Amino acid sequence: MSNNSQKSILDNLIDETRSAGIEPKQDLWSGIESNLNRKQEPQGYRHAFWYGALAASVAIITFIGGWQLSLQGNSEHSSALYTLAKQMNNEQTKQVNQLVLGYQNAGYHQVSQGMLSELEQLELARKEITQALKNSPSDPELLDLLIWVNQQELNLLNQSYQANDQRMQEI
Repeated sequence: MSNNSQKSILDNLIDETRSAGIEPKQDLWSGIESNLNRKQEPQGYRHAFWYGALAASVAIITFIGGWQLSLQGNSEHSSALYTLAKQMNNEQTKQVNQLVLGYQNAGYHQVSQGMLSELEQLELARKEITQALKNSPSDPELLDLLIWVNQQELNLLNQSYQANDQRMQEI
């Protein structure tokens, strides 16, 4: 259907409602037009950068960890896991700070107190896992657990800002 035929159908419908005596109290077209002209950013683009950065960081950390483990012998394997865990913790801290800064720059408010306490618990778990890896360095499952905790921390942070964003949109 072309624009002209759609316009003529719309005009006919408007004329029919006016002839039936249905008339708005005020001119609504200016408000409709301003809402149509307002630029709206799709939801997916807002967080796409951070998800991409997260994926790239995990890939880099995995590559570096595998590379370091392949270069070092079994006697150095334990210290390599601990070193890798420390590097992962440093990267995690940078990612969390960048994520929070990105949300703040986008105009989002800080997360709720309940979420903050959960984020603190995950950070404490990360430190305890790293210490456990230092004490028993021959357990590579601790490194997997550390990766999982780091991912959960980032997911919780994203969810808390998204939940805050949804509450703000409802207001």
